[in-house]
Amino acid sequence: MIIRNEVIKIGYLSFDASVKIHYSGKYTSTKTGKSGNMGIAGYIRHIDRSTDKMNGCEVQHGNPDINSDLTLENESYYKDSNGEWQRTSHSKDMVNAINRRIEYAKEHGARISTKGKNDTVIVRPLVLQMGNDSITGHENTWMWDLIGILEEEFGTDNITGFSIHKDETNPHIHVSFVACHETDKDGEVKCSISQTKFFKNPKQLAGLHRKFRKKLLDKGYDIELENKPIEEQLAGYYDKNGEWHQQGLTPDQLKELTDRELNLRMEELKMSIKRNDLEKLEMAVADIMAT
Repeated sequence: MIIRNEVIKIGYLSFDASVKIHYSGKYTSTKTGKSGNMGIAGYIRHIDRSTDKMNGCEVQHGNPDINSDLTLENESYYKDSNGEWQRTSHSKDMVNAINRRIEYAKEHGARISTKGKNDTVIVRPLVLQMGNDSITGHENTWMWDLIGILEEEFGTDNITGFSIHKDETNPHIHVSFVACHETDKDGEVKCSISQTKFFKNPKQLAGLHRKFRKKLLDKGYDIELENKPIEEQLAGYYDKNGEWHQQGLTPDQLKELTDRELNLRMEELKMSIKRNDLEKLEMAVADIMAT
């Protein structure tokens, strides 16, 4: 948007990493406080609903924003055994891709616990959404640009699959991230499954939002780079027990705050314009009085 030669960026990016899926099948959300047992298969059943519907196995979902008439427009991809992206033909394709990465980690020394507080988090689902204004001009590439950024940040082999959802209010992607940390010592690869290797502290997580936005700006996206109040709410905090609580905003809340900030900036510009007009009027009156 351009107002009196000033460009105002109104694009946004929301990034959520609040859900954890444990090896036992338990899942937890630090944002909503919800927990349950769905395992990897249940998670994939939710995000890869287009493949299920294509195969005549439609599952009823509780999300009221899902328009089932558009579900077949969703797309899902998984990494095959050669590390190449493939379209899913069955939901198990994405499940198998996750399991391949976990087995690789175990074969290289990763210890995985299945019980109690040490129940290992094996999948950290990521959700990314961009505003429609930012996607304009990148309709066929925005999802691949986001995946490339995630692969660079978290490791190419750790991003095992993703689904593009076009049957909800705004397009977004759900990404399967296996937090496998690799080290190479004297030619020997050692692995651990550790989310804390990738999400070290609130400051680092908050910094990811700006880092991802900067990469999108470099790719030519019209997107806001700085948005400190929103980043602070996205960042969350650690409680006294060391448990991470992400206070992530929903995409609609994020857009609402962005719109509110835009309106305030527009009002400030209008006031500035009025002040300039008044100054010119005062100068004109002064010239008349002087003659």
